[in-house]
Amino acid sequence: HKTPVTKWYMKVKPTEMKADSGRIKPKVLPQELIRRHHQIAFIGIMHDNLSKAFINILAENPQHRWDQVFVLFPSDSCLRNTLVQNYQMQPVEKLIENKNACRASLHELLSPVVRDLRFLTYDQLMHCGSYWDWRDPGGFIHVSPLTWGANPKTCPAMNYYWNSKVPSPEYRVYRDGLGYLLKVATPF
Repeated sequence: HKTPVTKWYMKVKPTEMKADSGRIKPKVLPQELIRRHHQIAFIGIMHDNLSKAFINILAENPQHRWDQVFVLFPSDSCLRNTLVQNYQMQPVEKLIENKNACRASLHELLSPVVRDLRFLTYDQLMHCGSYWDWRDPGGFIHVSPLTWGANPKTCPAMNYYWNSKVPSPEYRVYRDGLGYLLKVATPF
């Protein structure tokens, strides 16, 4: 059927969490999304699985390229003051060390294959998320709110899709939020 010009349709899908022996398994980054999309932004904490996903894609196709990849990390003060409660098993200095190592690894891996590669830090985390060709129809936004004291990798999430002529108001809120964050985040 034809979509009316003045009507939008929103597709929202919660991420299905898988359990093993009563424990929620951590979310896994879908490599197919990385392969298919050319403008990607990751807002997260450690990004410790990101290198592995890109390595797998480049092993299959060494000529694969991306237009933009933005990787946003929490500032050291954000880790110390806000996020340490979500990582009770690791000292904050170890989290900062892991963050710096992850950034270095991603920079080495992605610099030759991404036209516009940016590493940024933010001071206030509202949610984790990934944005996939978010400026264009067919875009996709994955949002994972943090839950107090919970491991961010096991927090429930929502997926938003731009699947009509104009994005839904909810999609626009997250898209505009990323635009704001990209303006206020500092280079890392």
